[in-house]
Amino acid sequence: MDYRPEGCIFESITNQRLISSYEGLAEAMEKGIILEANAVLCTSSHDLIVELPCAKGVIPPARKVLSELRKEIPVI
Repeated sequence: MDYRPEGCIFESITNQRLISSYEGLAEAMEKGIILEANAVLCTSSHDLIVELPCAKGVIPPARKVLSELRKEIPVI
């Protein structure tokens, strides 16, 4: 999977198309496509709130181990 630097795909035509509808979100999930949206709030429980054109999303924090370093990474 190709992990690009944060912000690189936000304005792309594909990203904007996919975050604009429930069908687009379902397509991205089915195909494993990484999407970007603006986080507008971080809650006291560290959930990120994102505003999409078609909905609001809640991304809970998850713990992952990467190269022996612990980082908090939001995972949908």
